[in-house]
Order: sequence, then structure tokens, then C-alpha cells
Amino acid sequence: MIPVIICGGFGTKLWPISRQHKPKHFLPLIGTKSLFQLNYEGLRTKFKPEEIYISESALIRAIINFSKPDK
Repeated sequence: MIPVIICGGFGTKLWPISRQHKPKHFLPLIGTKSLFQLNYEGLRTKFKPEEIYISESALIRAIINFSKPDK
């Protein structure tokens, strides 16, 4: 199994909370952690960081800058 986190859009349906520079998957929607953090941490219980594939657009890549929560 290859775990995949999909973060390619900007969450325009959550406008005005979600913006291009801060898409919904990086907003703290549940407690203080973002959806990206929650998904990544959940996958880390069973997978190594190098086994987790993050599918992102070029603009999202610039935002996350390949920095995963445990690096």
C-alpha cells in the first residue's frame, strides 16, 4: 500500500477563510492542527516519512516547501 496525502487545491469553497496563500488543508480546522498535520501524523503511525507520498500542485509545494511536521 502507498499512502497518499492529496493537497492540490485551495479550498475555494471555504472562502474567505481559505486563501491561496493559506489553503484549507493548512488551516487549523480541528483544534490547533491542520488537516495536513492530522493526516500526516495518522499515516506516521504505520509508515516511514519516505513511504508517504504527498500529491501537491506547484503552488502548494511552495507553501509546504517539503517540510513535513516531524522534520
